[in-house]
Amino acid sequence: MDIQLTETKVFDIQRPPCNPVAIYWLKNGAWNYWVFGCRQINSIDVSDGGVFESFIGDLQTATKRGAIIYKSVFPKMTLGYDNLPTNKVEGIKTLLQAVAVKMLVSEKSVTPPVFLDIAVVPGSFILIDTSVDLHNLELTISLPELFNEER
Repeated sequence: MDIQLTETKVFDIQRPPCNPVAIYWLKNGAWNYWVFGCRQINSIDVSDGGVFESFIGDLQTATKRGAIIYKSVFPKMTLGYDNLPTNKVEGIKTLLQAVAVKMLVSEKSVTPPVFLDIAVVPGSFILIDTSVDLHNLELTISLPELFNEER
């Protein structure tokens, strides 16, 4: 007796999203995913990682107070999706409680696929009700820290 464990689903995509970003997250032992497209804003957070302050013996001859030793550089990406039904939004909300969040970074022809560990920026998940059953969603992800030379 044959038992079918999977079901084949066919999706008719009229227009694939531009610049798709696929986010995968592990919740309750299963991998969920969503492909964000079109609405993306890339940004970068830069902060002083370390500051060296020298002793100033004579204020009249001092030229500076201290020096920045290195800076921390974190790229971020804000992703958005418009007109999502409520049931899809409820599924995507589980991303906030996920123990692992990854972004697909390889081309579809690469086997096995390559993923990058990311994190959802706390407080960045914004949900806007546009009608009875449709919502706009926006969230910001933080990518791994970029290497920055030290002084």
